[in-house]
Amino acid sequence: VCHSIAPSAFQCIFSYLEDPGLLKDKYGLWTLMTAVGRKSFEIYVDEMKKMPKSPERNKNLEVQCQFFMLKRTHVRAEVREEAKLYLYSLLSKNAFPHLFCNSVVIETLMNIINILSYSLNEDNLHKVTAHHRVPNTNYTIQFVDTHEKRLELYNAFVDFGRTFIEQALMMSPTLLKSCIQQYMLKLEQGKKISNAARQHKGLHVMWEYLSTYSKAADANTTTGGTKLYYRIDFADYMVSLGERCSAVGFVEGLDRNEYRKAITEVKGQMEAAIFNRLNSLDKYKSLQQRRRRMSIVAPISDKGSALDFEERIAIFDSNFRNALFKLTAILVHNVDDSEENEHELRFTAIGGAPNGTPSQKENALDREMVHAMAWLPIKMFTTTVMEGAIECWCWAIIGRPELELLIVEEIYKTWEKIISDRHGLYSIDRPEPSPLAPSEKQELKPKPPSVNPHRIFLKFIEERVFLCMHKADIEMEMLVDLLHKSLSLILENPRAPMTKHIGAVGLRFRFVYLALYLVQSGYLADGVSKFLLREKIYHTAFDYFTVDHHCPTQTHNELRSDIRTLIRFFSLVHGEKKFCNDSPAATDGSSPISNGLNNEAIDAVSLYGTGKNGGTSGWINALASGSAAPPGLGAQSTLSRKSGTSAKNTDKSNDARVLSRDLLKKRNLLLTLLAYEIERLETFHNPLGRPELQFDQDTQSTYTNWKLYDMNGISNKAWREYGRVDWLI
Repeated sequence: VCHSIAPSAFQCIFSYLEDPGLLKDKYGLWTLMTAVGRKSFEIYVDEMKKMPKSPERNKNLEVQCQFFMLKRTHVRAEVREEAKLYLYSLLSKNAFPHLFCNSVVIETLMNIINILSYSLNEDNLHKVTAHHRVPNTNYTIQFVDTHEKRLELYNAFVDFGRTFIEQALMMSPTLLKSCIQQYMLKLEQGKKISNAARQHKGLHVMWEYLSTYSKAADANTTTGGTKLYYRIDFADYMVSLGERCSAVGFVEGLDRNEYRKAITEVKGQMEAAIFNRLNSLDKYKSLQQRRRRMSIVAPISDKGSALDFEERIAIFDSNFRNALFKLTAILVHNVDDSEENEHELRFTAIGGAPNGTPSQKENALDREMVHAMAWLPIKMFTTTVMEGAIECWCWAIIGRPELELLIVEEIYKTWEKIISDRHGLYSIDRPEPSPLAPSEKQELKPKPPSVNPHRIFLKFIEERVFLCMHKADIEMEMLVDLLHKSLSLILENPRAPMTKHIGAVGLRFRFVYLALYLVQSGYLADGVSKFLLREKIYHTAFDYFTVDHHCPTQTHNELRSDIRTLIRFFSLVHGEKKFCNDSPAATDGSSPISNGLNNEAIDAVSLYGTGKNGGTSGWINALASGSAAPPGLGAQSTLSRKSGTSAKNTDKSNDARVLSRDLLKKRNLLLTLLAYEIERLETFHNPLGRPELQFDQDTQSTYTNWKLYDMNGISNKAWREYGRVDWLI
């Protein structure tokens, strides 16, 4: 396993573990082989971790996962237990958890459940085929002899499947549902019969997994149990499945030569829905202003017009979603298997081609459809449209894995477009009238930004980050670059792009939580890029506290979710103490900044602080050259300009200590501000202190302990130092 990446290099150990002679040996040879196998598997996992996160490595891992799943159905219990141990080690959090959302692995899981259920159908066990081949693999399943053992094996594998799916739902629920939906559609298309999905027991079990969850799987409970509860989002899954089936039926009725015309018509429907919605919105705003002026003379009720407007908007959103699903269905079915155009550009899937099939070519229409599928939903940017857009994006990633890199690249560009257009989290704060001196033309109500569509988009970004940390280095570079562009320093942009409204507090700190989690995960190499990202995270968090906040405008459930997000971010910042020594002072400034931050993407004026004489005086320059002091630290952090090598090393070490102390002070100040904000929002959420509305101790243990012990022990000198740091930010 140290010198070969072929899956068979480790799989050959099972030829010894399955040997009946070794199983019956009295001298412990089988135990010896299990020890050899476990040690070899540890070496295999270490070698896979050292490899770059490429399609070849992902293909190797998914083949191994398939193999271990098959061996969990072995006729001998000893072999099943060994395969179970290897499989759990492969899927552990410290190994390769992205396999939970791998389409090939999920399809293999459903096929094995279907085959095991087939072994229970016949009353006469001798009529059932002893060996059954698993579709799209080279492996076969051998059935055990008795019906009781088959039922026991089936139930054990179904329980494993439930655990597998619950972990996948925690990592990427949208991608998992797209895998199951795409497999169902592919199953019906392959067999050309309408009841193929109804006869597949693996799909039945998957639908049960998606619709219910066990008592022990609920995060809000501590007691165990086997009682099942229905998931509240299963209805949305069935709605999206109906929309997807309708879109597939539309595409199957088309000839390949009609795709160009169909794409033009679908894009026209989407643009018409966008135009009608904007036109209806303008008319409604003008009507509201006219009614407000007329209400001075006589009060007028506008509930009827508001309901009519909401109905029209819902119709436009529905038309846009239907057209978007049709466009995605055309993209998924637009696969050209011909041998023509040998010099045509190819895109390789990040996760490998499904089921070992060769990578497909990129058609001429693919780029046009991917661009429209990613960019047109941003023009609508409503909750309903963004939910449909996320489902379509995941469907396209699963249906056309060779275009995954192209699809996510377009999606990340749309996030940058949202920043430039100031939508959602980056919208401009609208001035709210003061209730002390109201004007007759002003409406006394809060004006929160529309952040729900952005919240859905951020959930997709979170899922991609958690997956690609273990799956694809190329996409992670895109994501790190996206984080750098989404966060900013207060000094380089006095008008911070993120809204400071209290209605977006949960979304803001959810985003910085994601960025700080990535910084602390150890994925990024130590350097200027990592330190700069951490500084941007702190500045984005501090920027929220630069204005006075009023009463929350969120609903009760949204406010509770925002408070939980703040508590999670508080716990993450509390653990920053052990990372305060990560300083890039020893980094060579002449080397390019890695991990997604390009030199072209850095604004020289804002980042380096160019002065009148053309020199630079920013803290980045101090880290790179060791000849200037970080701004705001005064004479305490001034570096001497000695020419000797030992003197330079001493200066860099002193600079590193100064930066570490500065980061620790910012961390303590941020913890204090977060504690006060959490306490203030909890007062609005639960003013009477009702026990059923309080958060569980596991969620807020770090926050509670810090407030009881650390916060009460802050001295007056420390408070003065925090005030000084606050003015220097």
